[in-house]
Order: sequence, then C-alpha cells, then structure tokens
Amino acid sequence: MTLRSWPEGHALGKVGGFRDEATGIAWHPKGNRIAISSADRTVSVHEVPNDTIAEEPIYRLVKHTRAVLDLCFDPEGELLVTASADRSLKVWGTDDGRIQRSLANHTEIVNAVAMRPLMRFGGQTLPPYCASAGDDKTVRIWQPGIGRMVRIVRYHDAEVTAIVWHPSGKRLYSADRDGVVRIIDGESDRILGKWKAHDDWIYALAIDPEGKYLATGDWSGVTRQWDLTATPPRLIRDLLESGSAR
Repeated sequence: MTLRSWPEGHALGKVGGFRDEATGIAWHPKGNRIAISSADRTVSVHEVPNDTIAEEPIYRLVKHTRAVLDLCFDPEGELLVTASADRSLKVWGTDDGRIQRSLANHTEIVNAVAMRPLMRFGGQTLPPYCASAGDDKTVRIWQPGIGRMVRIVRYHDAEVTAIVWHPSGKRLYSADRDGVVRIIDGESDRILGKWKAHDDWIYALAIDPEGKYLATGDWSGVTRQWDLTATPPRLIRDLLESGSAR
C-alpha cells in the first residue's frame, strides 16, 4: 500500500508485509493513524507522522478467521470496526488494539461497514452507530460501543456489496451485485428510493462532505458521479481511467 499526496499524487511512503492483497483502508479522525485490512485475515494500524507513513505497525489485529474486507473508525476515534468474510464484525479499542466484542448476526460474508457521522441531539453527542452490508442481502445497523444490533434492513434483491452514510446521518446508500443503489432511511428500515446505477456489481460508494454528489464504482472499472439533489439522482458523468470524463 502506497500513501500519496492529493492532488499531486506524490508517493509519501509505502507499507508492505501482507501475505495477501490489501482490501480496505481507513483514516483515524485525527488524521494521525491509518488502518489497512487484508485478505490475509489481519488489520495493520500505522502512525502517519508529518505526512509520511511508518513502515512498522503500532499493532496488528489478528482475531478474524477469514479475509477482512472493510473497516472504519468511529467519529471520536475510540473504536475501530472491521468486517470479514468470516460473517462477523469485530470491535476494537484504538488505544491498545484489544478486541472488545464480536458481532455475529450476519448469516453470510460481511462485505462493507460504514460509521454514521457524528450526531448531536439536545446538546448531547449521540453514541456511534455503524451500518454493515452482507451477502445475506441485508444491511444491519449497530451500536458498536455496546454490541447492540439496532435494526435489519431487508428489501435487497442481491448481495449488498457497499454502503455509505450521507453526511447528515439521516440516510444511507447501499449498492448490490445487480448494480442497484438504494436510499435507506437512517432512522428506520424504510427504502426511500432506488435506481439502476450500473450494469455490473458495484464495489464502492463515496459521498462528498456536503452530501451533494455520490460516486459509484463497479467491477468493470466504471466510476460514475451522481447529483443527489435531483430526484431521482441524476447521472452527471462517467469518470474514466485516463482522468477524462464523458
């Protein structure tokens, strides 16, 4: 894995030592650490001092029994949640890398996990929530700090491969192997809308910080940008490998 500057693209450091491919990456909210998941069943956490990445990890997480496919930090940076092909999510403390609990309600591979943005109500900071997506065609909402599953979102027709929260925390977007994106209510199991975004299965979703644009990436290498202010979301452009657009 190579850390690069943005937008220049200069290499700032490289991390190796994995016995299989790297599958996911997550920045600590403070920007001083980075966590990398791997198909070798491990997660490696590294310091990122002065825009470089330390080659040796602070610690390596090794409790999963199959490939680790995705990961995310909570907004306060106190928890790290990992998703695995072993059908589980695991919650780790970021101070020492110790496992706090395992969440094993999914019945198939867990492909993706995403943390809800920091939310406040009545002057109080709400506890962290995360969403997970699996081959069991469900999205599950969790309170990882106490290990509670809050709800199950069904109504998917294929394996759910990617998920992302809107910056408002009031809705989230899921994508499946049929190339369909669904809009999910952040406070219930309701599907607010859906559209056919790709002809191939979608493996990645990303939203800009203002919540106006969604990027979707599929297995064939096509990345698309969508306008979320339109109903239904409007395709803006296809982003091509060369950096050109159409």
